[in-house]
Amino acid sequence: MNYGIVVRHQLSTNDPNTYYRLHQDYTDLFSKKNIKERNRILNQLKDQLAKYKKRTVRKPLKSKEVVVRINSKETFVLSPGEHNLLEKSVVEIFGHAFLSKQQIVYLGDTAPRKGYQNRTLMRKLNLPIDTAASLPDVILFSELEQHLVIVEVVTSSGPVNSIRLKQLQKFTLGPKKLGYKMSYISSFPSRAIFRKFVEEIAWGSSVWIENEPNNIVHFEGILTKR
Repeated sequence: MNYGIVVRHQLSTNDPNTYYRLHQDYTDLFSKKNIKERNRILNQLKDQLAKYKKRTVRKPLKSKEVVVRINSKETFVLSPGEHNLLEKSVVEIFGHAFLSKQQIVYLGDTAPRKGYQNRTLMRKLNLPIDTAASLPDVILFSELEQHLVIVEVVTSSGPVNSIRLKQLQKFTLGPKKLGYKMSYISSFPSRAIFRKFVEEIAWGSSVWIENEPNNIVHFEGILTKR
């Protein structure tokens, strides 16, 4: 039917009386006795069939890959998956909303790749360039605000808990010594996912929820008795 060879009688698809028949053009092919006439119709049908095929051929499904806009001139392709889709949102929604003229320092990938690294900027910020290290999922930077933002993307595990916060604070000792402001963020796709991890979130870190993008939840440090 897709190629116009077979025609369905105009009844509902699940109607028991539905039937199919050969298209009239193909019926004519068998009814013509003159060889030249049959060849003419055959060539015409071949051209028509080629057009149908060309129209229905699909392009390879590369659309599943996650394309992240790094800046106005550059994009970076991450492997498919919910985790990387949330990374994309962190860069393109969170970053633009909460940082002035953000720069992408680092962007991890769930596939066994190196992800995106702006090594020049990492050196400037005095961040360790070590692919074997337990790097965060996303690192954003605002030169204008002198602000470095470390983001962990959470779809099934890995929020900024107290242990992870200490690791990230150690990781960012270099830029902190240079006087940059630091923020540590756990990002979630929804409040429902956030609820599963809320008891793990470290004091001194923050939370961003993708489907409520205009707000940040701050877990402020609390005063303790001496």
